[in-house]
Amino acid sequence: MVSMNRRAERTAPIAVMACWLALAVGCGGGSSLGPLGGGGMLQTGARPLAFQTAAFARSFEQGAIVQWRETMRLVQSDGIGLLAAARDKGLNLSVVFRTAGADGIELQADNTTTYEVDLLLKRKRGKPVVATATTGQPELFLADVEKMAKAAELPADQVQAGHSALYAMINMLVTLNVSYNEMAKLAFTRIVIAEKLKAGERQIDYFDPNRPIEESLADVDLSLRVVAEFNRTVQRSRAEVMVATALIAQYRQPGALEELDALCGEAIARGSRIPEAPTAEQFGVVARQLPDPRDLLDELMGDLKFAAAVLDAAKAVVTGDPRGFIDAAAELVPEDTKVGEALGTLQAAVHGDVTGVIDGVAALTGNTDIVEDVKGRLGKFEHLAPLAEGALGKLR
Repeated sequence: MVSMNRRAERTAPIAVMACWLALAVGCGGGSSLGPLGGGGMLQTGARPLAFQTAAFARSFEQGAIVQWRETMRLVQSDGIGLLAAARDKGLNLSVVFRTAGADGIELQADNTTTYEVDLLLKRKRGKPVVATATTGQPELFLADVEKMAKAAELPADQVQAGHSALYAMINMLVTLNVSYNEMAKLAFTRIVIAEKLKAGERQIDYFDPNRPIEESLADVDLSLRVVAEFNRTVQRSRAEVMVATALIAQYRQPGALEELDALCGEAIARGSRIPEAPTAEQFGVVARQLPDPRDLLDELMGDLKFAAAVLDAAKAVVTGDPRGFIDAAAELVPEDTKVGEALGTLQAAVHGDVTGVIDGVAALTGNTDIVEDVKGRLGKFEHLAPLAEGALGKLR
């Protein structure tokens, strides 16, 4: 079974490259080819770096909104259906996620890793029954489904559909991790550009190497504001995955599936309102209000350990090729520590540790509004004790 997340990973780099090429030839203020094609100077107030950044961000955001909408449709119809049937029959189902191909849960900063999502049926007598949703092994998945369906006395189609929905929901993190990582690379290269400009290099602004330094620096600043806004969106989306997972883990508790159904409904409704793509006019002379990038810079320089790497890149990356500069600088970006934090919080979620999820989201996002949203959704379940650790590691 190939997840939609895996397909998105394969197509995203192509879409991003096409977007970059379109922007590179379309943001100039002189000839139709812009500065890269030998055109004239950009108009005062033009922000092509920020426009390019916004186009990347909005492309990722639009894709994630649509994917989450369709995923939550599956969760609402198939995931909740399976869990409700299990609840009504008094079955003890739990979800375990693992790095694909690994034994046990492995938390690693690998932004393209998918996750195996195991459905575990615990029985009073006999060994637990395990069904594993694994990318690229449909025969094994279907065999597991048949075994699970027989043990649970549920239709095999219902088990398969419900399990697939839960698999897609948890693997939504893959898309979010990839997009966050790509935007971190963009932010990193923008900061390196600023450092090189401050050091006196005049040919580093690849949209117009001859524009005044204050214009280039203002463009970098606006780019970072765009990334800051995007990062907030990603963190909010990551938190929603955690909330949904915690509700699934506590499906036998009164109100948990009803809360999950409401969460699905909101995601589906939100997915019908796809944000429009940014326009060149927005980043010409007047740009819309965006968050201050200082919090983003604090995070990048602290949690992601950008500070030393930025200075090293600013000194080390020397190339007359704008595209080559971006690729070379991006290679020096430190690993995204947020991936491990997100997976640690997800681990708490699959064990039904509601308090752990709230605390984890607070550490992951540092955003009071997001934490309050999570508390509003999970607060009524805070009294619930975490569920016991899954037995899967002992079975394999």
